[in-house]
Amino acid sequence: HLQRAVSVQTGAEDSTYHFYKRMLAFRKAHPALAKGDLKILGAEDQALSFLRSHDGGTLFVAFNLSGSERRIPLPAGMWQQDRTAPFEGTIEGNEAVLSPWSAIFASGKG
Repeated sequence: HLQRAVSVQTGAEDSTYHFYKRMLAFRKAHPALAKGDLKILGAEDQALSFLRSHDGGTLFVAFNLSGSERRIPLPAGMWQQDRTAPFEGTIEGNEAVLSPWSAIFASGKG
């Protein structure tokens, strides 16, 4: 249990502590994640994608809940990956490419 102690995790940038700290800051910077309208795009085969919209802004969010790389289609429109999110997915053409157990956040207009 010692490796899970806060005193240990605060010193490791790749720790669960720092991941949650970055994710909470990301959520705070994007009100649509807390207050926005929700439109589910897909929820099947260990993948989830949806749109969150609030005050004229829209976020595309996709999660890969599997141990294999996944390609998830982007909705129609122009999307730009938000690299401030603590995940390592990428956009290639009209798809989000997600490594295992990962996610992507992209802003744009569908």
